[in-house]
Amino acid sequence: MVPFSGLPVGKKGQDKASASKRMRMAAGQAGMRHVVVVWGTLETSVGDLPSKAVNSWIPIVGELVTDEKKATRIVTTAAVIETGIGAWRSVSSEPKVRSFHSSGISRTAKWARQVESLKAESYPDLAERVAAF
Repeated sequence: MVPFSGLPVGKKGQDKASASKRMRMAAGQAGMRHVVVVWGTLETSVGDLPSKAVNSWIPIVGELVTDEKKATRIVTTAAVIETGIGAWRSVSSEPKVRSFHSSGISRTAKWARQVESLKAESYPDLAERVAAF
């Protein structure tokens, strides 16, 4: 594996294709036959639960009432580029979906755990699909 950021070096407005050419050149010099570029698309939907309308005069109680349902979906995609000729093909993982109910006090931490769980499931699925072709 050869890390490459893909960020252009040099003048602004430089040819966008030059980053991919440099990436392929670096891979070729390292003896790599392919370059794999991976990215993910993360989508979220939020729905209020009936308890959202509950008013609480004690602020901490309002933070503890479960009032929101959130669903998150991730799809990871990889482009496999042949170093020598630049031909490429892409493959995507199956969409992975998680949902949970939360209160204001736990929302951020639960969502972060949810995203990590989705990544942990999606990346191995993508790796298997890349290895299969």
